[in-house]
Amino acid sequence: MEPEPEQHEVEFEVPDEAAAVIRGRGGQLWIWPDGLRRSHATTGPPVEHDAEWVTFRPEGLVVHVDSAIVPPERWVLTAVPGRRWVEARWNGHDPELFGRLPLVRPDDEPVEQPSSPLGHLRKFLLVPGLAWVFAGVWVLHRVGVPSQWLFVSQLAFVIAVAVIVRAIWVREKLRKRRSAKALESHRSLS
Repeated sequence: MEPEPEQHEVEFEVPDEAAAVIRGRGGQLWIWPDGLRRSHATTGPPVEHDAEWVTFRPEGLVVHVDSAIVPPERWVLTAVPGRRWVEARWNGHDPELFGRLPLVRPDDEPVEQPSSPLGHLRKFLLVPGLAWVFAGVWVLHRVGVPSQWLFVSQLAFVIAVAVIVRAIWVREKLRKRRSAKALESHRSLS
């Protein structure tokens, strides 16, 4: 038998309408995240969601929460008007505005590295920037600047861009290597 996941002190705010819906459907509630990390609250266990559950007993109800969800200070359970289901709000946040549920990250899950501050420049501004430079060179050629000067300026620009790109690439490789070493040392300590 697997050990029970660690229990945390969590408050539950359950209005009478929500309690009535849960009691009317068996007295139990399961709270779990879907693939997009939105919360779902169902009065029966989810069929296609395998999880370890932490069980709470607020106000005579039984609430099972997926242990992968970071425990909030409180869950706010609200009945959806005109429907016979309950919505679970992590710390009372509106799920439409709050977005994805915070999940406990297993130790073997890779850490998402923040993107480089220049990453968006490489993706979205490099090609348009080059297009503007070459358009400028074309305009200069059309207005009568000698071809030798244009060739030298193009060559200087290409060399400068190559040096900058190489420096950024080396910096990114070093950052990834440091991150990999830090993750490896973290894993060896645990």
